[in-house]
Amino acid sequence: MRLLNIKDACDEEINELKNIFFESSSVQSFESKDHEEAFVYKYFDSYRLNYPSLFFYIKRDTSILGYICGALDTKAMDYIEKFFPYYKNLDDKVLKKYPSHLHINMHKNSRGLGLGTKLVEHFCSELKALNSGGVHIFTGSESKNISFYRRNGFCDELSVEYNKTFLHFMGRKISSI
Repeated sequence: MRLLNIKDACDEEINELKNIFFESSSVQSFESKDHEEAFVYKYFDSYRLNYPSLFFYIKRDTSILGYICGALDTKAMDYIEKFFPYYKNLDDKVLKKYPSHLHINMHKNSRGLGLGTKLVEHFCSELKALNSGGVHIFTGSESKNISFYRRNGFCDELSVEYNKTFLHFMGRKISSI
């Protein structure tokens, strides 16, 4: 098994990573090709293009098993409020405590094998080397992945209402800055 950076990915691997992205997504249909492309940019391509040093994928032989990506400083992202308007509802103290964020997706056949934990640990060690104090995620309040994040050191922090549903904000301390 190899842990690779997106900078080393060929076009075929990027397409395979996008397939994992779509397979894992709660959104499966789009009004138009433009809406689909905007969705891919928001959750995948923006990280691949703007934050490649924090985009890793795991590969066994020729199969990609999953990936993790994110940003060192969420507040510094120039499009954060455009793409993720629910951040407006967060107290600045919360983002100071957990300034970085991540997205993780695993191929359906590689879930439950400990590979997601391996990706989270690698990602957090990269953030620690960059002096991040903590990392956060948003997920649906009823989502099955909450237990995964808890097992990986994320604590429940708060819920934010967005589009008539609640999003769960969870954070993990990384280093003491």
